[in-house]
Amino acid sequence: MKLLSKRISFSLINTLVFIMFFSVVKAQDIDFTQPYANPLLTNPAIMGANGDLKIILNYKSQFRNIDKGYSNSSVALLYPLFLKQNNKKLDFGLNVQNDRAGIFNKQVISLSLGYDIKLQDSWHMSLAMLGGLSQKSIDFGLAKFDEQFVNSFNLLNKKINNQDLGFGIMWYYNPVRTDSLGKINAFIGMSGYHLNTPNESFLSGQSILPRKFSFQGGIKIYGKNKFDLSPNLRINMQGDYEQILPGLYLDYRFNSSFKISSGFWLRRNGPNSLLLSIEHKHFSVGYSYDVYLSSSISNYLLSGSANSNQISLIYKYGVAGKKGISMNASPFSSF
Repeated sequence: MKLLSKRISFSLINTLVFIMFFSVVKAQDIDFTQPYANPLLTNPAIMGANGDLKIILNYKSQFRNIDKGYSNSSVALLYPLFLKQNNKKLDFGLNVQNDRAGIFNKQVISLSLGYDIKLQDSWHMSLAMLGGLSQKSIDFGLAKFDEQFVNSFNLLNKKINNQDLGFGIMWYYNPVRTDSLGKINAFIGMSGYHLNTPNESFLSGQSILPRKFSFQGGIKIYGKNKFDLSPNLRINMQGDYEQILPGLYLDYRFNSSFKISSGFWLRRNGPNSLLLSIEHKHFSVGYSYDVYLSSSISNYLLSGSANSNQISLIYKYGVAGKKGISMNASPFSSF
């Protein structure tokens, strides 16, 4: 009985930790480590620089020592539709996402529509809107409680449904490049999510998901020796939470269809991230690892479970090339 009581107490403590953790974390969006492998979650206007049909898979896991851990997965589909005018196109995006934290689960499906126009020379502007539906639920079948806690947890709603609205805008400079001469690409953009501030409370009160605004900027320097550098910066703001993320990609081009990329991002109050990806013809695969170095994280989390792993898989099919439309390489590394 003592052993059973300890197990129940441990399960209850883990569940309560997850309730607190989930309440805090879900007040901000999921931060996938590879931002440009998740374009619709970073800025849907990034679709403007894409000339391929793309299928993108992402999976991230962390906090493995707490209950069943914290995992995120997403599947995205991007499709460019070229208009008769060569300087304009429409972009369609679909994203399906699942986030699980212990007994909590959230599923999201969103649609994006983008419009890209060539302003002059090599300057483009891309605009996008995003609309989605989400369902947040609790699965009590994954938890064990002492009888005295059952009635209290039955007061909670089992499922919450919400609508979501967002937007994106991006300016980017994408000149024609030849292998014999280095060129510079550049981009700057802004995106917004949860403009309608959905209520995610499992009780009768209010638990508003704050609006999120993100700013992105960077340059890509094509070197003459097949090495390319891409310094970039992201700033995320959501409620009282602010995140400044400087980063750097380093690409090595073996040829026009094969390259290897590495990169890192720094966080002031969070994990630092490392990335390695390989791209060959129609496929690319990326792996990233987040490492918590902050002393503010408890020793329990520092056991290694707080560190996260993310894998991305991308398939692309050249729609622009099949239609005889010339498009320059994307200024976004690993996308």
